[in-house]
This record gives sequence, structure tokens and C-alpha cells, in this order.
Amino acid sequence: MERRELFKILGATAVAAELGLAQHLHETIPAETYTARAFRPEQLAMLNQLCEVILPSDEESPGAGRANVALYLDMFVSFRGREMKQLFEEGVALVDSRSRAQFQKPFPELAASEQDAIVAQLAASEQNRDDAGGRFFRVLKIQTVLGYHYSDIGQRQYMHYRGNTAVAEFPGCQHEGHHAS
Repeated sequence: MERRELFKILGATAVAAELGLAQHLHETIPAETYTARAFRPEQLAMLNQLCEVILPSDEESPGAGRANVALYLDMFVSFRGREMKQLFEEGVALVDSRSRAQFQKPFPELAASEQDAIVAQLAASEQNRDDAGGRFFRVLKIQTVLGYHYSDIGQRQYMHYRGNTAVAEFPGCQHEGHHAS
């Protein structure tokens, strides 16, 4: 690991420590040069597809796959420890076994409708389930949303954040009945 990469990770982790999240870490290192810490490449590929099914591309912005949310998940899991890693490994294995049993292919090779069917099975009654699939999907869904929210694509393209810009004038609320007389 490069010293500069370590400082980026430590700096971003310190900012996120209060929430226990590895926010913005998936953006500090380019995806092409990223070295996975918690997952094997095939697991990252599956997580990338799962994230895209949860938050797909639409007319407003690219989805979670393009936002590299799987890299965020890798950082998140690597910082959260053995129990979280086991939860994700079991979840990924469950998705793989379901996709092979139902469609005779690994999840990343399934058609979009087939991937949707697998994710729908995971999501079914997720709050009322305490099995490995339910626990995995709850954490995966929440962390996918957070990872997307903190990604450059999520911030700039979806939420239209323009960065820290100077505002010459702030007119206040312009809705009828809300502005001061």
C-alpha cells in the first residue's frame, strides 16, 4: 500500500468514524487501480450487479454499479470486521447458489429480469426475516444507498450538488407566504 493511499484512507475514516462508515473512500482511489480488501474479484462483480439492481441507472443518473458502490462495500466490510465479512460472504454465496439453482448461471451473467427475480426473493419480507438472506439484504440495501449517496455520481449527478461555491446573494424562501415582508 502506498503511503499516500494510507493517508487518504485514514483521513476519510477519521471523518466517518462517528457514523462507523467508510464514506467517500470508494472515490479516493480510482476503480482501475483499486485493490480489494475484503472480497475476491468475482464477489465484487456480484456485489456490483446486486447494487445496480437495487439502485439502477435511470434518466436522471447512472446507477450504483457505475458509481462503484461495490468498492465502497469492500471498504465498509474491511473496516467492520470479521462478522460483517462473514455476513457478506454468506450472502454472496446464497445469491450465487440461488442463481445457479434457478437459472444455471452465476448472478452477473443473468439477464436483468432474472437478477430482479433473485433480488425480489431476498427482499421478500426482509424486515420479518432473521435468516442469512434477510440479514444480508437489509445491510446490503442500506449500505448501497449510503455508498451511492456518498459517491461522486450520487452527489453531483443525482442530487445536483455543485460543490462549495460562493453565493453572492441569498434571497431566502420564495414560496408564497414564506418570505418576510
